[in-house]
Amino acid sequence: MKISASYLREIIEELIAPSISLRRSSIDEKFLPPDMNDINEPPSEEEVTDFVLSNQLYDQELVEQLSNPGLLGFHSKFGEATDEWISAFREMTEDWANNNSWLGGDEPIWVQIIYGSPDSSELWAPSNELITPSWVDLSPSYFLIAKDLIEKGKHLSELTWRDFENLIGYLLENDGWKVNVTQATKDGGIDVIGIKEDRNIGLIKSIWQAKKYGPKNLVRLNEVRELYAAREESKASKAVIVTTNRLTRDAIKWIRKDEYRFEFRGKKELEDWIRRAIEEKKYDS
Repeated sequence: MKISASYLREIIEELIAPSISLRRSSIDEKFLPPDMNDINEPPSEEEVTDFVLSNQLYDQELVEQLSNPGLLGFHSKFGEATDEWISAFREMTEDWANNNSWLGGDEPIWVQIIYGSPDSSELWAPSNELITPSWVDLSPSYFLIAKDLIEKGKHLSELTWRDFENLIGYLLENDGWKVNVTQATKDGGIDVIGIKEDRNIGLIKSIWQAKKYGPKNLVRLNEVRELYAAREESKASKAVIVTTNRLTRDAIKWIRKDEYRFEFRGKKELEDWIRRAIEEKKYDS
C-alpha cells in the first residue's frame, strides 16, 4: 500500500484531537497563538510536528520524515507500508497521545524504548531530487532564498521586506499575472498589484499586501480593515493579505464575510504556493 507522510500526519491529527485541550492547558497561554486556546480548535500543523518531535515511541527516521517537509512538502514523501505497519503506527500514536509526558507539555527527554516498530528505513523511498536543476540559474535570488529557508525548516520572515514583496510578485507572475511591485509605502498600503485577463469576465485587478511577520506576530483585524479601504479606493476586484505567519481569528472572520473580494494566505498557504512553483519549474526544465 502506497502512503504519504501527509497521510500519516493526518492520522496523528485525528488521534491527538480528543485530548489536545489537555496539552494546551498545560502550556503557558502566553506562548500559544489565540486560536490554540480554543478547546474546539483542531490540532494545528505546529502541534502535530511537536507531537512527532516529542514522541519517544517513533524511531529516528520516522521522526525525520514526519517533522521535516523537505523541499516539496509532506504530500510528496511516499513509501510502501503494509496494513500491519499502519496498525502498529496507529497504536504507537494513540499510546503517546495519552502519555502524561505529552499531555503535560513536557520537553522531550529521549530514551531508548524497545517497542517492536517496523524498520522505517525500508519504508521510505530514496530521494530522486535533482542536485542542480537548470531552473536554479534562471531564478531570482529571493526565490532561491525562500526555497532554501523552507528546505531547512526555517521561517520565511528571515527574508528582507523587499525580497518578500518581490517574492509575492514573482509567484504571481509564475501564475500568469502581469505584476507591479510598488515602491515602499506606509503600512496599510499596497505592496503588489496584479492584472490578469480572464476570457470570460475580462480584466481582473488584485492588490496584495505582504506581511513579513515572525512566529509571535499575527496579522490583526485593524490591518485587514486598512487593506479593505485600500481595495475600495483602488477599485480592485480583489484584495489579498499574504503573511509569513498567521492571522487572528477576528481577522479571518472579517475576510470570510467578503470572500469573493477578499482573501488571505498564511504561512502554510504561502509555503505550499512556493513549493508548487518549485515543482512546476522542476518539471518544466
